[in-house]
Amino acid sequence: EGDRVITNCPQANNFIKLVDREASRFSVQLLFGSGKTIISSDDKTRTDGYFDAPDDDSPGVIAVAIGGAKTKWLHTLAHEYAHMWQWFTDDPMWIEWDKKQNDVNYLKLEEHTERQACEIIEKYKLPCGDHRKRAARYLARIRKESGLD
Repeated sequence: EGDRVITNCPQANNFIKLVDREASRFSVQLLFGSGKTIISSDDKTRTDGYFDAPDDDSPGVIAVAIGGAKTKWLHTLAHEYAHMWQWFTDDPMWIEWDKKQNDVNYLKLEEHTERQACEIIEKYKLPCGDHRKRAARYLARIRKESGLD
């Protein structure tokens, strides 16, 4: 259950409960790791969080590392929550990335996702500090890493 994680912020607690409730409706488990990063499902990369869609064999997962600042991991939770809804609603950006997982599609998907994450943060009044600046920094890093800047 995601609501094992309790913060000192009612908005954050309500959002965690909401994500947990909606995820379980879609056969997606909400998992929190106590470190600053978690190992993603491919067992290779360390990351802040990830979303894996369910398939015939296994439930889906939203996983978020909560060892760092709450402002940061709540942003990650909003981001992964956005991915879950992209998958569920057959968002064209998600489908494009799912079909062809290259740097260009990844960047497009992540730009789209960060826009959605910022909207979610604002809608639920999550205490994420300067979330727009964090989003911009994250996207700049992806552009640089893939040589698309």
